[in-house]
Amino acid sequence: TALENTDADVLVYIDTDAYAAPETLAVLAAEYANLQISGVGGQGIEAVQNSLADRWRGRHASQGHGSRRLERVDHLFGLCMSYRTDALRAVGGFDTRYRTNAEDVDMGLRLTNAGRQLIYTPQAVVYHQRTDSLESLRRAMYNWYYWGFVAKRLNRRKPYSLLAGTMKRLLLTDTLPDLFQKDGMALV
Repeated sequence: TALENTDADVLVYIDTDAYAAPETLAVLAAEYANLQISGVGGQGIEAVQNSLADRWRGRHASQGHGSRRLERVDHLFGLCMSYRTDALRAVGGFDTRYRTNAEDVDMGLRLTNAGRQLIYTPQAVVYHQRTDSLESLRRAMYNWYYWGFVAKRLNRRKPYSLLAGTMKRLLLTDTLPDLFQKDGMALV
């Protein structure tokens, strides 16, 4: 809707359950001095850590590419992403089938498939205010990975390796060790 009704050069998307650090917009805007950049994303910090589900999400499902600036990424996280409007229009805008999950992955893949450059800067920070129960976290993770799989498949990006790697990471690397102890603190 924003893309259809704007004449701005750049659109910034921040989730409704997040708030941006005071310098975030300036950090994003500064990156557009390079005219080759089609999109800039920042990192999400999981601000709520009240429940087991919140702590798990903060550790294993935060939205960001880490603590270093990256010159090329294949997608930006919807929690904090921005794009040049001409780049969005050049690839046909957002695909409405995604609604609330993987629209960021799909857009990033379509832009990078078209030769566009997306960068990630962790200095652009938003604080995610989501809180979860175990059931709402389960639903969120299902939707996140299901629609991410669909976006990768439709954009010809090896979705089965995503699925295999995700299952290994979720079951063996992340979740099982957390059930016992992590960083000297039991999560259960």
